[in-house]
Amino acid sequence: MRARDLDVLGFPKLLEALAALAVSASGAELARLRAPLPTRPQAEQALDRQWSFFRLLEVAGPLPLTAFPDVRESLALASHEGAVLPGERLVEVRTVLRQVDTLRRFLAAKAGDMPALADLPRRLHPLPELEAAL
Repeated sequence: MRARDLDVLGFPKLLEALAALAVSASGAELARLRAPLPTRPQAEQALDRQWSFFRLLEVAGPLPLTAFPDVRESLALASHEGAVLPGERLVEVRTVLRQVDTLRRFLAAKAGDMPALADLPRRLHPLPELEAAL
């Protein structure tokens, strides 16, 4: 679809509304980068996933997420041999790791009988050694 068509349909406003619902700056950034899916089967699969997520929230309550910091810069800095991060950055990384683990456990417990969501817990990789080191 052409950018002009998306503008006429109000897609940029929709993306801004979606970004406003994000609990993190990086989530809002990703929301703004969304684009319509190119094929009908992909769109139907996404709608099925979204409906399943809606049902999950309706049955299990809200996701156990709170606002969390953007740690991309800290991770990039820490990726260099011998790098040392300031304490507040380490706390931010630990905060994100805890959020990931909490969300993974929530999804594993609540989304097991929803095939459209079954892959989500596996996509959230726990890093207990790193969290323990922080």
